[in-house]
Amino acid sequence: RNGGDGCWTSNRGRLATSRSRLVRVRERERARVVVMQTPTAAQKGAEMRKDRKKKGFKSTNDLVVDNRIARMKYEFIETYQCGLELLGTEIKSVRAGQMNIRDAFCRVSKDNQLYLHNANIAQYSFTAAFFNHEPTRVRKLLLHKRDILKLKEKTAQQGLTIIPTRCYFNDRGWFKVQIALARGKKLHDRREDIKARDDKREIQRAMKSALAS
Repeated sequence: RNGGDGCWTSNRGRLATSRSRLVRVRERERARVVVMQTPTAAQKGAEMRKDRKKKGFKSTNDLVVDNRIARMKYEFIETYQCGLELLGTEIKSVRAGQMNIRDAFCRVSKDNQLYLHNANIAQYSFTAAFFNHEPTRVRKLLLHKRDILKLKEKTAQQGLTIIPTRCYFNDRGWFKVQIALARGKKLHDRREDIKARDDKREIQRAMKSALAS
């Protein structure tokens, strides 16, 4: 009896061990299937871009606003790409193209923070006025600390200014502002630019007429 009971006990233990091994193997297979089905970062980004396109959002690298007046009045020395802190109603208005940076400028505060002044983002028309934003409020620009300190030093010592040149959505769908460290052009510099632009247009027209004939 003892021998028989011992054999029965050992067989039962072997059966339990085999079952536990089978369960572990099945769990590993399920984990592998889940990992294989999990989309990569590139696949997620492609899906997000498709969704934004279906919903009518701005596509990648889509220009929202361009400050052409700044190119006429200023000479750009250095350019930087910044992020911009926006409210919910502001980003909706920006996606609708309701933004103007013609009279905007940037300034470094005493606590070494960079802010965008006088940029006009129209209120979102589908939101009540109580929950809407102030169109010309001061907005914080997101830039590396070392670049902010560099801008602060150059604007203080060399008498330069910081202006926004263009706003756009990048490849990841983030809203970006391009700012420029600029120097004001003199009157004769503006005249030379206008003359060079007119000459370029005349050359293009002459080339088109020559090709057409």
